[in-house]
Amino acid sequence: MLIICSGPDSFRARRRYRELSESFRVKHDPASSSIETIEPGEQYQEVLAKLSNPTLFSSKKMLRCEYLFNKLTPAQIKKLAAAVERDAEQTVVLDYEDKSPTEKTLSAFPSSLLHLYPYESLVGSALQKEVSQMCKTYGVSEKQSSNLIRYYGEDLWSIETELQILQLQDVVGADLEGSNVAEGNLYATVDEFLENRQGWMNHAENIEVNELMNAIISQLRSWQKIQAHDAQDVHPYVQKKLAYKKINDASVELLNTYRAMMASRSSLAQQQEALQLLGK
Repeated sequence: MLIICSGPDSFRARRRYRELSESFRVKHDPASSSIETIEPGEQYQEVLAKLSNPTLFSSKKMLRCEYLFNKLTPAQIKKLAAAVERDAEQTVVLDYEDKSPTEKTLSAFPSSLLHLYPYESLVGSALQKEVSQMCKTYGVSEKQSSNLIRYYGEDLWSIETELQILQLQDVVGADLEGSNVAEGNLYATVDEFLENRQGWMNHAENIEVNELMNAIISQLRSWQKIQAHDAQDVHPYVQKKLAYKKINDASVELLNTYRAMMASRSSLAQQQEALQLLGK
């Protein structure tokens, strides 16, 4: 059996990938002795070698892959399909892809043995429903969903990070829009940073550094999409807010922010040091 979880909504696709792996473990292999993660590289050859290779520990096994179909030739796809069919009763191949394989590729596999979970980016009421459910999961007021979407658009990774922070801080029902005063206000401080205004770092010292950098990354990514005229998945409020904002060297700023975040999360930099790494 072949199961493919694909984006472009990587948040929901990877969540489904984890859920399917956990369901298999609970149902067939509590000890996880027959669940194997195949590292990228010679992934195709390794998967072929392991298909139809009986396991000593359980009646079924799972091979977890990522980007299994990357650069496969039609002949390789045909060979993989035959191996999946031959081993249908024993092995589950679970794969993650950034986007779904083509219809021609998928048609090589028997429909009864192929399960595709494609996740398109959410918009409108579907996005609102998803974020409301995420708020419930983290014990945060569902009223916050509109504010989260306003600031992060369809970026569910950043929304989840924000919800984790709210949960840890036990600020259920807190107003994300907050005060118009820049000091202590996340989004006013992000605007100050993007516009390279003096004093932004003083205000940033009052904000949890990873929360600040998540917001900066989200805004920079949205700004780049708007500039590239590819902003259909950016919330209209964010588009309106960022459309006429001038940001110099956005790619450099984005790279610096990712570096600062990694340094902070790896405990290589404290708050003030991480802010200095942002490069302003």
